Amino acid sequence: MNNFKHKSELFNILIVDKDDESRKLFKKILNSAHSDYHISEAVDSEETLDIISKKIPDLIILDVMMPGNEGFDLCLRLKADRRYQNIPVLIITALDKLEDKIRGFKVGASDYILKPINELETNARVEAHLRIKRFQDHQKELNSELRRTHSALIQASKLSAVGTLSAGVAHEFNNLLQIIG
Repeated sequence: MNNFKHKSELFNILIVDKDDESRKLFKKILNSAHSDYHISEAVDSEETLDIISKKIPDLIILDVMMPGNEGFDLCLRLKADRRYQNIPVLIITALDKLEDKIRGFKVGASDYILKPINELETNARVEAHLRIKRFQDHQKELNSELRRTHSALIQASKLSAVGTLSAGVAHEFNNLLQIIG
């Protein structure tokens, strides 16, 4: 499925939904498509934040109709936090009004899937967002490596310039010694 992950690496997916049956259904759908998903579950914002503070998931599937802190608010909180802002969030909801969809994207959701969910569509969207996430992670690693290489080249260039300058000074010093001597 993905060129950027190792065979033994699992994709960590967090399902956030107050309804036990919905979480079981999502888990069944995801596991039926791939065995390389490690799925965690949360029922509310507090549990979600606790889980992701320990291990950041590759993707969050979020029902927006949650007790207390609505899912839209949780998505906004995640996207405002530098540690979590790059986690793709797929909103799953029965809210089908255009305003709700727009609100979902405005708070930072990567996708918006309507209930009742279609198994094939849901799996395709999950896979697409995991590929995008892995590609972005790979690009970050490459950029970091490029910055380290660039710094090393600058340092080597400085050392080379010092060496050239030293050789020139030594040559001129030897010329002076020959004239004096």
